[in-house]
Parts: sequence; C-alpha cells; structure tokens
Amino acid sequence: MIAEMAEVEAAPETGAEKKSLHVLIVDDNSDDAFLLRRYLKKSVWFEAQFTEACSGKAGLTLLESSSFDCVFLGHRLPGGDSTAWLETLTARHPLLPIFLVTRQSNEAIAVEALKKGAWDYLAKNNLSSEMLDSAIESGLKKRARLRALEEQKHCRGTGECPHSVGRRCLR
Repeated sequence: MIAEMAEVEAAPETGAEKKSLHVLIVDDNSDDAFLLRRYLKKSVWFEAQFTEACSGKAGLTLLESSSFDCVFLGHRLPGGDSTAWLETLTARHPLLPIFLVTRQSNEAIAVEALKKGAWDYLAKNNLSSEMLDSAIESGLKKRARLRALEEQKHCRGTGECPHSVGRRCLR
C-alpha cells in the first residue's frame, strides 16, 4: 500500500519501479470499469491492482474487508446515486481518496459530489491516463498532508505523546 508519496515532477526513468496501487472501482457499467482499468494500466507512475464492485453497497462491503489506496465511484449506481454513497464512504474512510467518475458533465453534480466528500470529479468522456495519474497523485499527496496534520493535532508536536519515539508519534 502507498502510505505517503514523495513530490514528483517528471516521469520515472525507463525501467524505474512503479508504485503499487490497490484501486477499487465502483461502477455498474462494465464498459466504464473496463475503460478505467485500461487507462490506469497505462500509468507511468503506478502498477495498479483492481477490485470491482457493481453497487455502492458492494463497494462499502469491500472497503470494510480490504484496504485500498483510492476509489473510483460511478455516479448512477443501484441503490442510489454517488452522492448518497459518498456521505457513507467518507464518514467511514475520511482519508481515502474517492474520485467521482460520470458520463454527465454537470456542474451541479460536481459541486454536490465535492461537498459530500469526493476528492475530484472526472468526466468519463474526457478521461486519459495522464488525467488519472494526476488525480491519484494529487489525492495521495493530500492524504499524506491530512495524516501529518492529524498526527500533529494528536501529539501537539511536544514529544509527550505516549505513542512517540523521540518527537514522532507512532500512532
């Protein structure tokens, strides 16, 4: 799993080892899931392992039993649209990058999804490997910053934390 990601500015050298990434794709359209897998397999940064769910409920079940680095969530799902699932997912997994992917380029849906906890909104008709790489990289960097802030709040940077060695909290 990817815990934190260092800043990167250029593509890795040929033959450089890619970061391992466990991706959950939640989409009831198998063609759309295939498209995401195809683009993610072309990544210059990540070697992705995929798990798929065809509903929000199935995705939630997988999240409770496995660990993922990020989630790509389709908008129209059996049992409710993505905004209904986003609230549940983000409440249970606040540091998990969740990207809403939809065929609808609709500003109202994008705003609502971001308010409900999506980390980014991606239109399926504009997807590319580069766009997905950028979204994932941005999400993983944001997660690393949020984790560092949580640690800082927890320990207040004093070194008095019962979980710390030196000035670093191990929690």
